[in-house]
Amino acid sequence: MIDDGFLNVGDHDSFANGVPHKTFERLRREDPVSWTEPDRRHARFWSVTRHADILAANGTPDVFSSAQGIRIEDQTHEEYLARRTFQETDPPEHRITRKMVNPAFSRPAC
Repeated sequence: MIDDGFLNVGDHDSFANGVPHKTFERLRREDPVSWTEPDRRHARFWSVTRHADILAANGTPDVFSSAQGIRIEDQTHEEYLARRTFQETDPPEHRITRKMVNPAFSRPAC
């Protein structure tokens, strides 16, 4: 698929030839917080494409929650529960889980 700057970032095929840089550049410039309508394979979702906006969203889980899942595909509640990862949780649950797994991914103190 050729990146003409207007690929659907919710479609896995848009990434078949790598990251669609032209599309993300256009989104950052013209529509940094963009809404994607659902289609037959994907649920609706927001794309946040600028670093400062991503940091702001990550820092306000009471407004921008991951607790209902972060997958683009439609899924039942049972599928969500079965596939849920700690990235799909909000504080305080996220902090508790992260504290448990952090040692496995951190360097030992010297």
